[in-house]
Amino acid sequence: MKGQSDKLPERIEKIGDRVQIRWNITQRTIDFDAKSITVYEYDYANCDSDSYEKLVSGIIRSRYNADQMEAIILNFSKKVDIEEYLRLQAFRNLAKHIASGNNTYTESAVKVTMPLAFALAGGKYESLADRVLKINSPHEIIHDENENEIVIVYLKYIIEDHYNFLVADTEVDIQEIDLIHE
Repeated sequence: MKGQSDKLPERIEKIGDRVQIRWNITQRTIDFDAKSITVYEYDYANCDSDSYEKLVSGIIRSRYNADQMEAIILNFSKKVDIEEYLRLQAFRNLAKHIASGNNTYTESAVKVTMPLAFALAGGKYESLADRVLKINSPHEIIHDENENEIVIVYLKYIIEDHYNFLVADTEVDIQEIDLIHE
């Protein structure tokens, strides 16, 4: 959730019987009626207590409820909506960092999209597909608007030589995606 204050907020504050944890606190100056006002914007979560476990849980629940998490995990088990699963896992990692006292965390992935035939036995990127399977990289197969099978692979990183080789192929799309910020 997003919040805003006219004074620098505490990182953790007890509010009634709940605890609010705040992160990504940024200061901004707004010009309003010929005077400047300083505001602080932040993300926050309401938690049951200030224990590490409750802070992690509260932060995760600030973005995902139980039904959403279950749907994402079930879709992942069917190799559907892989990117959303990776976003969930990255947000869990963020929650652990924030609960530990760190205020920043980033996580990204390299998303490689290509015709499935390129990654099959005999395809021009057969060796890449072999590596993806060996390291168990998340991937999914979808159909484009012409009903062609497309494979999308998510990698933690890509070696520069491989990147240069793939990016030169007009039928391959490579994107770095920020898994924390949507």
